[in-house]
Amino acid sequence: MPTYDSIEIRLPNRVIDHADERAAFFFVSNISSVGASAYDRRVASPLNPPDQFEVADVRTINTTMMARTQYVHWAQFTESDEPLAWLRALGASWDLFTMDDEAWVAAQCERRILAALTGLMAPYRTTSITTKLLHLKRPKLIPICDSYVTAMIQKRAGDAGETTKLIVAVRVIGRENLDSLVEVSKRLASIGIDRTLVRILDALLWSDFQNQGPEAEFGRWLVQWRQGRLFF
Repeated sequence: MPTYDSIEIRLPNRVIDHADERAAFFFVSNISSVGASAYDRRVASPLNPPDQFEVADVRTINTTMMARTQYVHWAQFTESDEPLAWLRALGASWDLFTMDDEAWVAAQCERRILAALTGLMAPYRTTSITTKLLHLKRPKLIPICDSYVTAMIQKRAGDAGETTKLIVAVRVIGRENLDSLVEVSKRLASIGIDRTLVRILDALLWSDFQNQGPEAEFGRWLVQWRQGRLFF
């Protein structure tokens, strides 16, 4: 197996080193990515309807994404079989990072994302939960904006407007690191892991938050004992 050079993801205030190895470790070990009920499994499932929400979506984020949201808060969406117009308006092929600025503006992506967030967010339907649900439906476009990611990006996300600005900030970071993220994606694919660029960056931001948890321990072990290389 070939050995590759390390990849870095650069943020305004820090650098995430060995990004390919850290991403691989996350996707083979984290509960959101491993097992039949995993969040990432639901993202890719043919049973996941692209333009409406189901009870199974809420169950998935409660089970493997550390959400604690009550089903009653989403009943107006999960009890309807009608596709949601503001969700359908988000192109399934739109990619937060690979779309250039001309295509982004022409498609009115920012306005449409704001409309979707406005349609979904309300009391008890916070940025973290809402973006986890939206990522299920548009995994190339909508990043997961939980408290870890918000802290890493250093942006507030209290309402639909602020969350839209946070997503645009994630887009900027993704585009600045596009070549690196594409290379990480290729390396993950070489070991059978298929994830969108948005999900890869999310995993790296989440894992690097405050340098804690098993992902951080893996990073320290990787550098100390494996010269930074394990999967690749």
